[in-house]
Amino acid sequence: MTEKPVDREIRMALNVLHTNGFKKSAEGILRVANSSICERDGRTLRQVTGLIFEHAVADEHWAHLFATLCKFLYQRLSSRITDSSIENNRGYLSRGGILFREYVLQLCQVELENGSRAVAEEVNKTRAGVCVAAAGKKRNLNIIAFIAQLYHLGVFTKAVLEEFISTLLKVNGAPPYDNVEQLATLVQVTGGVTNLRVKEMYFRRVSSMIEDPEVDNDIRLLLMVGVPSHSCCFGCFLTVCFH
Repeated sequence: MTEKPVDREIRMALNVLHTNGFKKSAEGILRVANSSICERDGRTLRQVTGLIFEHAVADEHWAHLFATLCKFLYQRLSSRITDSSIENNRGYLSRGGILFREYVLQLCQVELENGSRAVAEEVNKTRAGVCVAAAGKKRNLNIIAFIAQLYHLGVFTKAVLEEFISTLLKVNGAPPYDNVEQLATLVQVTGGVTNLRVKEMYFRRVSSMIEDPEVDNDIRLLLMVGVPSHSCCFGCFLTVCFH
């Protein structure tokens, strides 16, 4: 299928996903996505993934529905679908559902980083810039909600979520503490971070923010949930916060 018919058919299916019967719409989307079997670059599957992502992050209330669709596709896409530019850690081409998951993961990572950068560039400028920054922050929170649902449904692993946490901690130039809610949400979703490198990064970031007198009280309270004292030893902090 060419790009325009794919766009039209997938948008129609996504728009009625919650009213037309989930299975019927999902099977139609699967049929279109499987047309990538004849391609070497997975372009149709990539296009379908992008359309699903845009619908999923438009409103956090739809995150579970579209994450469920992602699980449906992840479990059923043909293993004959490949993309010559994407390999697994063993050097083999990623296929089918695994390739689809890679596409979704890439979109989440890129859009989170772009969103944080856009917020940093627009905030404290014009009134219109403030509106753009607010919209960017809301979109990032919607992406986080989508990631959380993908984790709950088994599409994303705990290791993947910990990488997202690591990425959020490394973002440069973002407005002070603007990604705190995103970090807190992901940490809560995982039920406890197990990667020691990520734990240490999170501890340092949280400690510095709790001690900063300019931090908003609401943010400080969010950070201090379960933390008896910011001066507690590192081991005690990790025990309380992550277990």
